[in-house]
Formats: sequence, structure tokens, C-alpha cells
Amino acid sequence: MNRPSRLRLLTICAVGGALLAGTPGAAGAAENTDPIFPSPSPSTPAPPPRPTYGTCSVTAPARVAVAARATQVPITLSSDCPAGAYARWDVVDPRGVTVQRLSFPPSSGRAFTVTAARTLGVYRLRPVTANDASYTQLAQNRPTIAVGARSRTAVKAVRSGRTVTVAATTSSYSVRAGAFAPRAKARVVLQRSSCASGCTWTNAGTAVTDARGRATFRASSPARAYWRTYVGGTPSVWGSISTPVRG
Repeated sequence: MNRPSRLRLLTICAVGGALLAGTPGAAGAAENTDPIFPSPSPSTPAPPPRPTYGTCSVTAPARVAVAARATQVPITLSSDCPAGAYARWDVVDPRGVTVQRLSFPPSSGRAFTVTAARTLGVYRLRPVTANDASYTQLAQNRPTIAVGARSRTAVKAVRSGRTVTVAATTSSYSVRAGAFAPRAKARVVLQRSSCASGCTWTNAGTAVTDARGRATFRASSPARAYWRTYVGGTPSVWGSISTPVRG
């Protein structure tokens, strides 16, 4: 009658001994080889820190005035590019078309050309790739360049008693024609001042140019003054101010 009780006691003790043997710090403790929750090894080195990426930028003009069939837009590497860096950008025109790829070996400059076949407006430089001498990736900038046609305006002033007649002409460069052409239907502002430079200019009238880019003003002016005209710009044609004339 006593044998079954003795067997149950021995079985419980054996299981308890196995649990005790697996307790850290116990005498004769076995190494933890659990593949799911392994014990950390003091000899395992810490993972290396993530590399710090540098930058490589290009310097580009914010605005470019086109006054020739082919106008070069200079693009240069900035000083944040490390020595030995290699970088590339795509030139994207206002229509979203890639028109050129710029590649920069160390200490070099590049340019893209606006020709008659291209569109005036905002161009973007889209990053392609940039690496330093050890082939570590570099962050790149995304400059934009507003490309517009140059415009110009000129005035002549003729006085007759107290009345001054100011004749203005305005034109803008046509990329397709390859020459300056009259700027029709442009709003022209006539301004006057007591001196040619360093004085305040006040508006004296507005007019719209005809098909030949001309506008005429008549202003009352008891004393002689300086006159100039200002023509505003558009997204594809820049504005201009004439040289002052006395009259």
C-alpha cells in the first residue's frame, strides 16, 4: 500500500530538481540553449551605428533671361559636396519632359542650354544619384530655375508748354524668331521723378501697347521732370524699365 505514494513523491522531486537546475544562479545550472529566447552573450559586439549621410548640392540661378537662340544656364557643384563626389541631376522642362542629364565629376561645372525648341517657364533639377569617394549615398537638392524672355522698353519725351508727350515702345525676345519682336497688348505704366536716380518715382498714367508695341502718354507738368516707363512681366516674359529721360 505504501509503494504508490513513494513513487509519486520521487516523481515530484525529480521534476522540481529539473526546474531548479534551470534556474539562473543555481549550482550546476545548465546553459540556456532555448532557440526562441536565447540568453544574451556578453561577448557579442553591439551593432555599428547607422552611417551619417552627407549632402551634395548644385548652385543654379533663380531666374534666367533669354535673349539669344541658345542661352546657357550655368550649374555648378556647391561647397557641401565632399571631395571626390560624383552626382547627377536631370533637367526637367515646364512640360515635365527630361531634356538633359547633368553629370558632375569632382570640381566641375555644367550647363544646360535653352534653345528655340524648348519651352519658357520653370525648369526643375531632379536628383538622380550622388555618392562620395567611398560610394556612400549623399542627399541632393532640387533647385528650380525660372526661364523667361528678356523684354525692353524705351521712351522719348517732348514738351510743349506745360504738356509733355511721352512715346514708349516695348518689345520682348522671341525664342522661335530669334529676335526681339513688338510686345502687343502689354500694360505700360508711365512714371515721373524730380531726378534720374535716388528719388521717388510716382505713377503718372497707364496705357496698353498696340500691335507694334507702342503707347503714347500726355501729361501736364509745369516744370521739367524725368520720365520713364515700366512694363510688367508674365510667367514667360520678364518685365522691364526704361532709361529715364528729361522732358
